[in-house]
Amino acid sequence: MIVFDSGALIAIVDFEPGALFARRLLRKHRGACFIHAVNLLEVYYGFLRVKGVAHADKTLDFIERHGVEVRADSDRAFLQDAGFLKVSHQTSLADTFGVALARRLGCQFASTDHHELDAVHAAGVCDVIFIR
Repeated sequence: MIVFDSGALIAIVDFEPGALFARRLLRKHRGACFIHAVNLLEVYYGFLRVKGVAHADKTLDFIERHGVEVRADSDRAFLQDAGFLKVSHQTSLADTFGVALARRLGCQFASTDHHELDAVHAAGVCDVIFIR
């Protein structure tokens, strides 16, 4: 089981550095890949803004086709954990949701965001796999 950050999926779609590693993670965890809706929004609006509706929609199709399940967890316990993460580690709001989901599911978080998540990983808050 694995939770993907927006950057990891963007890397795959745009053939950025780390794309092959991220694709291997998709294959390895087939049927047990997740993304929080807030992280998926980052993927979608990023492509929408830069490459237009058609590309953004194709990206959503790609993510769905590869079996990445979208979660929208937002119950009280989830929000409390996310709030704690945001305050204690100053992560971006989207990364906060992704890390909180990985913690909830007891799995790794695949990301590109060293600048925010190195400390989270080093503190043992969440096992982060950096794709590059």
